[in-house]
Amino acid sequence: MLLTGVTVGFLDPKSGAEHDFNRWYDLDHIPENTALTGHVGARRYIAGREDIELRPPARLREFAEGKGAYCSVYLLTGNDLVLTRSTMHDLARRLNSKGRMFAMVHAHNVHTWAVQQVFSSPGLRLAPAAIPYIGHSGIYMVMIDAPSNGPDADHARLSRHIRNELKATGSIAAVHLTRILPEEDGRVMIMYYLGKDPHLCGKEFSERITSWNGEHNTSNSEGADIGARILYAGGYQLISPLSDSKLTE
Repeated sequence: MLLTGVTVGFLDPKSGAEHDFNRWYDLDHIPENTALTGHVGARRYIAGREDIELRPPARLREFAEGKGAYCSVYLLTGNDLVLTRSTMHDLARRLNSKGRMFAMVHAHNVHTWAVQQVFSSPGLRLAPAAIPYIGHSGIYMVMIDAPSNGPDADHARLSRHIRNELKATGSIAAVHLTRILPEEDGRVMIMYYLGKDPHLCGKEFSERITSWNGEHNTSNSEGADIGARILYAGGYQLISPLSDSKLTE
């Protein structure tokens, strides 16, 4: 089924509440949301201590001091992503009225994004529609400002950049995402799928990140200057359902 969008959220459960948070998310929250029309799946990720230490400095204060340790990605299909997002918000209100929303967690930067392009590493023979469903061990998320000349101005340059970064160790695929409404902030997100040890992959990505900003372009690699500021970048490990993953692990 063609993936047209994703809803991404970053979360921080209170210290000591991780066990209950993980069970609630896997046994209550994900099933309710993936049963909604337009939802075809969900994945959860965690940034361990090492992943957080490797992050480049974030320009968004929501990610300061290691925040955004958990990441949830809901897979969406269909042409009306605004309606799909609304059904998710309506569900959250209904569940909250019944006391079924986990109280001891802070969620931020929860947004729905539209899929613009998908990419795979050389050698993979997947159809484009299959790429977002590829098996992986983790992800590396990069959120950037809209290019200076508008969200579509540097489309080709960003595509070249993403293909170049797929040469990084363990990087197997990427999804280029934009916000779903023109009046939104115009930010762009790139979600890289990692096939090997996500710690090792994340380390290489974090080292490469320092050369991505047009204002501090020190890389000689093709496509390094993307003409926009990086707002946040960080690696995450895939969480298996009911694994009770914690930040300290």
